[in-house]
Amino acid sequence: MGWRLWAAAPIAVMALLLLCSGAAALTRGWMPRRQRGLVRRPGLFGWAQVVAGLALGVQLAALLAVEAAYSAALAAPAVTVMLLALALIPYSHRPPRAPGRIPGR
Repeated sequence: MGWRLWAAAPIAVMALLLLCSGAAALTRGWMPRRQRGLVRRPGLFGWAQVVAGLALGVQLAALLAVEAAYSAALAAPAVTVMLLALALIPYSHRPPRAPGRIPGR
């Protein structure tokens, strides 16, 4: 169990950072300094960070699960959800489409 705690510490820190940053982007529109000029839709960026943080939390729970069968059952869907959430981040860099506008024109 000792190695699991050492492996869980950076995952827990990253999950908390993602959750806090995502909550700040959702509630206040705050962005990290490196992202301020790039992200035009902080709401979508914030949701992607919150979902990625929650998926890391599920992975953390899977890592600290007592039985290996539960660990594998929790970790695989968490990785899938996290990758899908992180795929939304590039879309947050695009400006929102104007209503009534035909896509691609």
